[in-house]
Amino acid sequence: GLPPDRDFMDAATAQASALHGLGELADAKAHWLALLQLQRSIYREPHDRIANTLRSHAAVLATAGEVNAAVQAHRESIAMLQSVFGADHDELIGAHAALGVTLASVRRFDEAEAEYLRALSICAGHHPAGVACAQAHNNLGMTYYRRQQYAPARAQMQQALTRYREVYAGPHLNIAITLGTLANVAIGEGHAPEAVALARDAVAMIDTVGMARSPVAATTRNSLAAALWLAGQNAEALVEIDLAIGIFDQVRPAVLGRR
Repeated sequence: GLPPDRDFMDAATAQASALHGLGELADAKAHWLALLQLQRSIYREPHDRIANTLRSHAAVLATAGEVNAAVQAHRESIAMLQSVFGADHDELIGAHAALGVTLASVRRFDEAEAEYLRALSICAGHHPAGVACAQAHNNLGMTYYRRQQYAPARAQMQQALTRYREVYAGPHLNIAITLGTLANVAIGEGHAPEAVALARDAVAMIDTVGMARSPVAATTRNSLAAALWLAGQNAEALVEIDLAIGIFDQVRPAVLGRR
């Protein structure tokens, strides 16, 4: 019965994020929309809290396959952050990168690359060792990878890995993700032993940090299966792909294309 203060909104944000993480997309969308309505009844736009909620809502829309609506929400979030902070503020790094992820998911690679480069141009003038900048490097690398431009993909991912290791003292999910993307590059280049080693390291780190049943665990085990298949280790590859499908069906049952 207390008023909807900042603590309430923090809890509501956590709840909506948890629903997204569990793959309960309809409930997650409803919770983000309810939070947006509440924030718009309290704050005068433009406001950074509304902008950040728009970005989170966009991520759920993208996961649910509503990409056009997700892109629109991302662009609204970016415009609002620019109004509040200016175009070159470090708050915009993650916003541009998040839009890039959504665009890349539907193979709009030129637009995605432009968003990642905008994020990295801000990094160059602000916090080049930050996590958001490392993520932008890795995501840009994935865009090059999907174009089969393996050399620039590897270079961007290596920059991400270096920066992550400067930030984190030990194992971390972001390091594991980058190891997994480097494994994908090695697969593309036909370097089976390197790909298997990188993917095994990524899976082991994901297990270590307690994310063994997460979406990223499914995609990384998929990479390990592909690497093992490339190496001719088919029995092990089948074990990994079956594990990947099982995890994916648990956490992303609605995303049939990726399945």
